[in-house]
Amino acid sequence: MSQVASKSRRPGRPSTGAEERILQAAHDLLVSEGYAELTTQKVAQRAGANKALIQYYFDSKDGLVEAVAEQLSERVLDVLEKSLSREEGVDILVEDVVEDMWEFFHGAADLQRVYFDLSAHSIGHKPLREIMRHARGRYRSLLSDRIKAQEEINLSDKDRMSVITFFVAVFDGLALELIQSGDTEELKNALELFKKTATNMLST
Repeated sequence: MSQVASKSRRPGRPSTGAEERILQAAHDLLVSEGYAELTTQKVAQRAGANKALIQYYFDSKDGLVEAVAEQLSERVLDVLEKSLSREEGVDILVEDVVEDMWEFFHGAADLQRVYFDLSAHSIGHKPLREIMRHARGRYRSLLSDRIKAQEEINLSDKDRMSVITFFVAVFDGLALELIQSGDTEELKNALELFKKTATNMLST
């Protein structure tokens, strides 16, 4: 069983476990088959639940996918929040955040699969694009607040958000390289270069 948990259920009905089973089934199918092959019928069959319950709890396939994405985002945010909570200088802060996130992502095969699969399909699918934009927005907001609170960092709001955009884009690229090529020596060197570049950008 993965770490995916239930989203908040609607009031007025006691839990039967169906919502949790549906959410878990959707997560497992996204990992094993991908977004393109995901159907509410497959989810209902895997969860051992009535298809109408998917409509009741999540409204639609996209609502269900959004709930899975939300749960995966919470896992990322937990790691990020712990890294950002340490009172460190810029260089140590960058080192801790990058290393903690890299170690987490390295061991989260389900998150890798779902994140990049949904990102790819979001290009031509507006509801899915909004789901991914919301998830990334939460990461950006958390990073922005922490950078803004760091006394030794003196960036305008515009520059701060540009730096964060750079961070997220480069980390995504490195993570995709990990999936496609494995943990090569070149990738390790690129990760170190990323840390140095990020530290220099924040220390300017």
